[in-house]
Amino acid sequence: MTGIKELIEFNKFDEFVQVIKTKPFLDWKDYTKDNLLHIAARSQAPINFLKILIEEIHIPINALNKETPLYIYFSNRTEPNYESVKFLLESKANPNLTPTKLTALYNALQNNYDYKYIELLIKHGASTQKLHYKLRGENLLHLACAGQLKKENLAFLLENGFSVNDKSGYTPFLLSLRNLHQFKLMLNYKPNMEAQTGLTALHIAALLHSPFEVFETLIKNGADVNKPNGYTPLYSAIMNKAEYDSVKLLINSGANIETQQQSTLLHLACENNSSFEILRLLLNRGTAKYINQKDSSGKTPLHLILLSNCDDLYKINLLLSEGANPKIKYRRFPEELTKDKDVKDLLNFDISFIDDLRVLYKRKEETDLIIRTIDADIHVHSLILKTRLEEKYNDCLELLYKKNFEVANIFLYWIYTGKNKTQKDTELAKIVAQELKLNFAKMSQPEKVIESFYQLYKDEQSKDFFLLVQDESIKVHKLILLLRCDLYRSMFLCISNENTVKDFSGISPETMKDFIYYLYTDKLPRNVSQQTLIELENFVDFYQLNYNSSLPFRVGQRKRDMKMI
Repeated sequence: MTGIKELIEFNKFDEFVQVIKTKPFLDWKDYTKDNLLHIAARSQAPINFLKILIEEIHIPINALNKETPLYIYFSNRTEPNYESVKFLLESKANPNLTPTKLTALYNALQNNYDYKYIELLIKHGASTQKLHYKLRGENLLHLACAGQLKKENLAFLLENGFSVNDKSGYTPFLLSLRNLHQFKLMLNYKPNMEAQTGLTALHIAALLHSPFEVFETLIKNGADVNKPNGYTPLYSAIMNKAEYDSVKLLINSGANIETQQQSTLLHLACENNSSFEILRLLLNRGTAKYINQKDSSGKTPLHLILLSNCDDLYKINLLLSEGANPKIKYRRFPEELTKDKDVKDLLNFDISFIDDLRVLYKRKEETDLIIRTIDADIHVHSLILKTRLEEKYNDCLELLYKKNFEVANIFLYWIYTGKNKTQKDTELAKIVAQELKLNFAKMSQPEKVIESFYQLYKDEQSKDFFLLVQDESIKVHKLILLLRCDLYRSMFLCISNENTVKDFSGISPETMKDFIYYLYTDKLPRNVSQQTLIELENFVDFYQLNYNSSLPFRVGQRKRDMKMI
């Protein structure tokens, strides 16, 4: 008797068999009155233990000590061994015998077991009547839709009389809005599109961060995009940071962007630090006129986005380019609401050159192309434009636009992104690059700068290493490395090929990416290793020694910071 429980729990089958042969264990129970079959179930024992206990020792299979062995197998969140529970059921285990109102079938569905377990229980007589028991006012369909119920399991519940409109707070249908396959299946059962609180399915889809397809299907099925419940679905979507495509769909479907309050949807988006795409969408659809409007507390959209701890230069620049006034005071001026040096610089940056662009390019469409770029996936910082707006560069672009507006657009897309939509576009862009090379004759180091564009895009290895600096937290285009200022230009030209990089005291490509990161953000990446810090320090020393030039002051400051770390 001593140790038999441990042999089962630790799956020591051979020793278990030897002990079983020497002593009778039919009436064995531990201090909790569990028999050996209960112990095997709690240990999720494999089928070989069960066969010995049932076929040779003949332990009662439906012995009820609070729970039956079969119920114990189905009481875990993880799926039990299929062969073990199949053997129990084939040995006449009763699937409906339970100490509570919850059966093995109820547990299997609640814990989202594979449908084969549901089929197995039904085949051996599991009753569906007890499935309708409500736990804290919620039935099994509520509980299932709160999770990620498998499609087959959900269909089983719906076919067995569960209502998608059973009210206990939100209905099962409204809970299903977060999961596309649940939602589509329940649409076939005539769901109620409103909650008891008055919230519509569109409101709740926004609250639950539902997929775009859910919004699309609801609207196709007649959902009212402007039905108020204190606020509209669009307001709810922006407040809860719904996907860009979902917000765009609501607006395209007629959602009203106007509000009766001083705080507009633009204010709300800035307060919630919405994505660049959503901010641009709202501005383009009519909220730009509120760019300097104060809310009830005296804050403009620019104040609100800075108070949300936003340090995204693209978002802030977007507001500025639409006319946000950085000199409007709310207790403090906007630049006093941020500690980020780049943001402060941008807020103090003279963007009057945008008017010069309008004069230069004559038409607003062309100006918008330069300021925002026509492709939604590209976010161009206006500081790039300022760097590019040297006299000769303007002349070149003006010539290009007069010659071929379409080719000029392709070239700008190529310069900003390093890619083209078709092979034909690629060839055109290279031709334009060669033309620009000729027109840059009067600029400082024109040959090297323009040739570097051409070579970097031509050489895949350099492109992968030099241009594709992968970091989601910075969206600064890689060509800033060449265009931003002359101080860095020679250095980056000499590190733009792999062989030169190897000469830099063994600096690795990953460390170079970290270097580029802190060079342009004045911050070290998160979780930077000590080895990387050492490599960066060596790189700074190597550059200054071999190229007879000093790195900019802030890089030297970063070197001192690294030593302190």
